[in-house]
Amino acid sequence: VNKISLVEGPSCVWRLDDFLIPACAVLGKTFSKEQADLLKMLGVSSILLINDQDDAGMEFRQKFINTWYSTFKIYVTTLPKKDVTEMSDEEIAKYETCDFICWINAVGQNNISNSNIWISSNSTRTNS
Repeated sequence: VNKISLVEGPSCVWRLDDFLIPACAVLGKTFSKEQADLLKMLGVSSILLINDQDDAGMEFRQKFINTWYSTFKIYVTTLPKKDVTEMSDEEIAKYETCDFICWINAVGQNNISNSNIWISSNSTRTNS
């Protein structure tokens, strides 16, 4: 596995698993060097960051990007709800066919190697 979605809690992992989207949870508001080392040891080089859409989640997103942009290729998406557990099957299916699958395919084809960070809402690229 060279790509994975990173979410805040286990319920988001379970929700994404319903759609066969690989994910792991940070289990809080911080991502440690030990967690990064584990992902690197597993061969992860690209992360789809799916933070909660609240103040704490946005703070986590900025800190994660600032800390880990040189270690991982980071892709960030903006959700229409607080987190994926609040999204309907239809909303996730829309993201699955748009953001999630486009990201997985792009990483698989190395189409995002020009930049370490993508910011997305409906697959719009922004270089950082």
